[in-house]
Amino acid sequence: MTPEAPDRCSALRSPRVFARGAALLVVLGLAALTTQASAQRAPGGKSPLAGAPGVLAVEDTIPIPSALLPEYVVTAPRVSLDEILRRVAEGEAHRDSLMKDQSYTMVALLTYLDADNKPATGAKRKLEYASKVYKKQPDKIREVPLRRSSDFKKDDNVEVSSAPTMREQMVSFAFEPRNRSKFDFAIAERRFVGGHVVYVINFTPRSKIDPLPTGRVWIDTNDFVIVREEFWFRDRSPAPLIFKRIDSCVVERTKVDGQWWVISRVLARLQMTSAVRFMAKIAKEPLSPTVDFAVVHTDWRINKGIDDSVFAGAKK
Repeated sequence: MTPEAPDRCSALRSPRVFARGAALLVVLGLAALTTQASAQRAPGGKSPLAGAPGVLAVEDTIPIPSALLPEYVVTAPRVSLDEILRRVAEGEAHRDSLMKDQSYTMVALLTYLDADNKPATGAKRKLEYASKVYKKQPDKIREVPLRRSSDFKKDDNVEVSSAPTMREQMVSFAFEPRNRSKFDFAIAERRFVGGHVVYVINFTPRSKIDPLPTGRVWIDTNDFVIVREEFWFRDRSPAPLIFKRIDSCVVERTKVDGQWWVISRVLARLQMTSAVRFMAKIAKEPLSPTVDFAVVHTDWRINKGIDDSVFAGAKK
């Protein structure tokens, strides 16, 4: 910055000087555009001001205003909603069929707080659990505990575990062929991300009785798999005696080895019923109005060849 810069900045702080400066910029901008337009109309594409005294730059260094450019309408066929649903089902099934074994580190967190239609207060960490998980087709699984920190009086009653399957039904449940007829789908938007199209698809349950969630997914059109999902049970509950509602559940995926889309994080906020809170109080294990649940999966290794001996002695 030159020595004069502080004085210039101080002057601009004056409303009157700032207004004059802004007006001057507008005038100069309009003048530049007018000069540009004149250059476009002059014979040979040369500005009548070129070479005139006092001209410091050739005006063709200024970007041409979009108003002077011709407009083109580009049309291209778009994938229909039915075709998207079909490709997603196939993409998820293809992903599952190619996985022979996998391992990852799982960290689960359980937090009590009060956030029932109001800002969250009184957050208290109740459980932190970490383990190393090994899976192998068709149904082998072993979970090695790494760390456990609990604030529960009866710690044995709280368990966090993984399912033996490699299918991630938490992500794809609404798009599986057997469940698709239970939902209505709609394309919410299309986004151009990383050189390809990402579809955002909304889904809502057709029945007002079935305890099914409402939500949306983000679909990567390179592989036609779901890379992110949000769903909730705000007007119905999957377990009315336990959950008043589920405000939100977010499932995020990440790509491993440039090939495999796998769950990296799950976040859920649950609102508990007064009945289950009363029962918990009787059991001398108080339950908060709101429970936040988070699971993070890291250190993914897929199809690296896990030996069967790793599963020796694993719980069935």
